[in-house]
Amino acid sequence: MSYASSTLALAALEYFVHVDPVDAPSDLIAVAFEIPTDTVNDVESHEIMPADWRAVTAPDDCRQIGADWIGSATSLGLAVPSVVIPSERNLLLNPAHADMRAVRVRSSLPFQFDPRLLYRE
Repeated sequence: MSYASSTLALAALEYFVHVDPVDAPSDLIAVAFEIPTDTVNDVESHEIMPADWRAVTAPDDCRQIGADWIGSATSLGLAVPSVVIPSERNLLLNPAHADMRAVRVRSSLPFQFDPRLLYRE
C-alpha cells in the first residue's frame, strides 16, 4: 500500500507527525500524480471509523479497514480522512491494482522543510 495526500501541505504535515523534520533526508521529492477519479473509493463518513480513529497509535480497526479494502481489490485508491486535519483527505493506493497503469506523474520537485519548522530558540 502506498500513501498520498490531497495537497503537498497535508503530505508535509503527515510526514512531520511521523518523522522528526531534523531527521528528514535532504533529498525529499514532492511528486504530483494524476489519478482518474473513477478509480478511487471515498470513505465519505466518519461513521465507519472506530470511535478512537484519531488516537496517537492507529487502532487495529483502522488497519483492518485498510487491509479489507486492499484485499478486496475493488479500487485503485481509497480516500480517507486525515488524522492530522480530519476535513482533508489522504489517499491509500493499491500499487498492484490494474488501474495503476492509468496513474500519471504530473510533476516532481525537490522538497525541503522550511528551516523555521526545524529549529526553535
